[in-house]
Amino acid sequence: MRRRELIGLAGALALYPLGAGAAQSLTKPYKIVLLRGLRGDYLSEGFKHRLAELGYTDEHDYVLEIVAHQGRLERLPGLATSLVEGRPDVIIAAGPEAVLKAVASATTSIPIVFLAIDYDPIALGYISGLPRPGGNLTGVFARQDELSAKRAELLKEMLPSIAALAVFADDFTPVTSEQMHAAEAVAPRLGLKLVPITLPNAPHYDFAAAIDAARTGGAQAVLALMSPGFFIERTRFIQELLKQSIPASFGLREFADLGGLMSYGANIADMYRRAADYADRILQGAKAGDLPVEQPTKFELVVNLRTAKALGLTVSQSLLARADEVIE
Repeated sequence: MRRRELIGLAGALALYPLGAGAAQSLTKPYKIVLLRGLRGDYLSEGFKHRLAELGYTDEHDYVLEIVAHQGRLERLPGLATSLVEGRPDVIIAAGPEAVLKAVASATTSIPIVFLAIDYDPIALGYISGLPRPGGNLTGVFARQDELSAKRAELLKEMLPSIAALAVFADDFTPVTSEQMHAAEAVAPRLGLKLVPITLPNAPHYDFAAAIDAARTGGAQAVLALMSPGFFIERTRFIQELLKQSIPASFGLREFADLGGLMSYGANIADMYRRAADYADRILQGAKAGDLPVEQPTKFELVVNLRTAKALGLTVSQSLLARADEVIE
C-alpha cells in the first residue's frame, strides 16, 4: 500500500527551473564537484537525472566529479583543498557539517550548494539568513532537533509499553547535539528513560556492541539520530537490528525500506534533486548568496509492517492511517 506524498521544498523565493534546453547556451562543459560520503549511488544518479531534465547533457554540458570521504572526517580538509585547486564552477557539499566546514574554509569565491542533512547552517554561522544567505553559500537544510523529538513520540506510540529508549549517536552527531537535547526534552512527557550511546566510527561501527550496551542499559528500542555515517552503513545497521529483534526509528525512509521498523523525515533524494536546481541557476549566472535557502515543508512517515509483524508488534490503525507509506 503506497500513499507517499511528493515531498516539496519551498524557499522564500521559488527556484523555478529554466526548462529543457536551458543548457544549450553553454560554451564549455562546466565542472561540478559533489563532495559526499559515498562515490556513487541512486542519490548521485538523481542529481544527474534532474540536470538532464533541465536540459544538461552529461560530458557535453557538464562534468560531474564525485569525491567521497567514506566516513573519514579527517580526510575532509585535504579533499576540500584538492577539489578547490581544480577550480570547479560549483561545489555540492552534502552530508555532515564537517563537509561544509572544510569546503567553506577552502574557498570564499567558488559557489557552494550545501545539503545540510543534520545541522543548522544559520545557527552555526555559515549563512546570515534564509532569503539571502550571502557570501558564496546557498542550499537546502532540514532541522533535525524538532524531528528527533517527533520520532521519539512516534516510536512511543508504536511501542506504548516501552520504558527505556536507547539513542544512538556517532562521531558525526555526538550526544551533545541538538538532536539529543530535543529527545531529552520530550522524554519525561513520554515516560521514557533515555540511554545515550555513542558509536565510534573507526573505521566501521560496531552495531552489535552498541545494541548490547542498549540492552544492558534497559532499553527496549533504538532511536537513531540523523547521521551521514549511519546512512553510509545503513545496510549493516538494519541487518544487526533485525538479527537481534530490536525495533528502531530513523530519520530517512531508506532505513525503513531496508527493514527498519519506521522512519519520519524529509526525502533526501528530493534534496539532491533540488541541489541540481541550484547548480543550474548558478551556472546560468546567479550568485549563490542571492539564492534563498530552502527547507522541507512536508515530511513522510514510513512504517514497515513486515518488520512489525516479524517483531510480534501490533501497529495501531491510527498510526497506519497517518503513514505516507506502509511496507507490507
